Amino acid sequence: MNRELLLQRLEENPFQSLNHIVYQMLEEAILSFELLPKTKLNSAKIAKDLQISRTPIKEAFRTLCKEGLVERREDKNGYYVFTFSRQMTEELFFARRVIEGTACYLCAQHNRSVDVRQLRYYAEEFREILHTKQYTKLDETDIPFHKIIVQAAGNPFLVTMYETLDKMIRYQSARNAHYLLSTGQVEYKMDGLALQHLSILKAIESGIPEMAQSAAHAHIDTCVEFTRLHPMY
Repeated sequence: MNRELLLQRLEENPFQSLNHIVYQMLEEAILSFELLPKTKLNSAKIAKDLQISRTPIKEAFRTLCKEGLVERREDKNGYYVFTFSRQMTEELFFARRVIEGTACYLCAQHNRSVDVRQLRYYAEEFREILHTKQYTKLDETDIPFHKIIVQAAGNPFLVTMYETLDKMIRYQSARNAHYLLSTGQVEYKMDGLALQHLSILKAIESGIPEMAQSAAHAHIDTCVEFTRLHPMY
């Protein structure tokens, strides 16, 4: 976190409070893995780096605690970046399996107006990013691919439920990118994810609900298997 970024955000958002902008900067640093799990957050250092008082930083810590992204550790007297537990990982993917599987089913069943060209673009870009090892860009193609399908399902409640998962999905994506960068290798499971995107697309285009739902479930199951390779799992 640096002063230049803070000034840029203030200039771009003149009507937003300093508290909110500091909160957003910390949130982004956590979700992008810039701040790693279990990192102790030093309000004095952050205040010095940003050249502001500690008040908006402490307020941001409290807000992030409510969201579950930061933990207050009384035994260690401080705030720490949260750790994504095994149970949280399993529960996140379970929720995704239900929502995305249903969305794919509905898109195929009702022949919803899905932007097939855009889906194919994201699917192919995802595969290219894997091959060129630009892992930090995976979320730029993977997340939009799934969002398009959920939004096209025609069920506003499904969309609302999926939106509540957005931050954790982005965090999980950054976590996977961090793992891939640290190992320098693409496991076969990860490469299979790229092919499964195309399978989902084909099933929706074919108008076969059961096939579309099954393809989505298989994709999420592969995501879980890959995530289990992560040393932080």
